[in-house]
Order: sequence, then structure tokens, then C-alpha cells
Amino acid sequence: MPELLPLFDFNERVYLSDVVERYLSTASHGESIMARFALGIWRHENQYNFDFLEAASILDERYKVIVASWFNDPFWP
Repeated sequence: MPELLPLFDFNERVYLSDVVERYLSTASHGESIMARFALGIWRHENQYNFDFLEAASILDERYKVIVASWFNDPFWP
């Protein structure tokens, strides 16, 4: 999900909350779901309210595969 890379500072190992808020306010529904998914993994908590049922009903197959793959073999940065 290269479109989500600007949300993170990998050198400092942080997410950029101001960038995240701007992104979430302009992203499509599917992009927002995927951002909330990635942020939940990054933060080890569901602060941005990722919802599996919402994801299953909205995401296209490519993104569903990403979520399902993580669910089958989770990793934590």
C-alpha cells in the first residue's frame, strides 16, 4: 500500500498524526479503511476504529487479500 507511506516516519518509527488526520479527511472510503487497518497494526491498538465487517463489505479483492493475509499470519512492527 504505497499510498500510505507518507503517513509514517520510518526512521523515527512513528506515525504522523497530523498527516493521518488530513489523509483520512480526504481519502476514499476504501483508502480510509486500509489506512485505519495499517494504523491499527502500527500502533498495536484500534485507535482509528478499523472494522472487519465494514472492510469485508467495502474493500475490493486486492485489499481484502491484504487484510486476510495479515489475519492469517499477523506481524507487529
